[in-house]
Amino acid sequence: QANACLLDFAVSNASTVATAKSGYYFALSGVAGQSYEVGGSPAVFNQSGVRNFCSIEDGVVRFNNSGSSALITASSACVLLPNLN
Repeated sequence: QANACLLDFAVSNASTVATAKSGYYFALSGVAGQSYEVGGSPAVFNQSGVRNFCSIEDGVVRFNNSGSSALITASSACVLLPNLN
């Protein structure tokens, strides 16, 4: 599985709201050895979490408190968010 190099088995299989891990679900895409985009969002906003997270090939984890459980996996959207400190 391509996700195995960045995410462990439990997290890589938490790809839908129904299969969430610790209240979050995740998506990963990319080209091996070149770039990646990963996002994590609460399965139920304001119940299992309140922030969405994303990261791209620069390795910086970013977040937002948008009030939505929509995954952020586009580089163009992720790079505009504040860094997680």
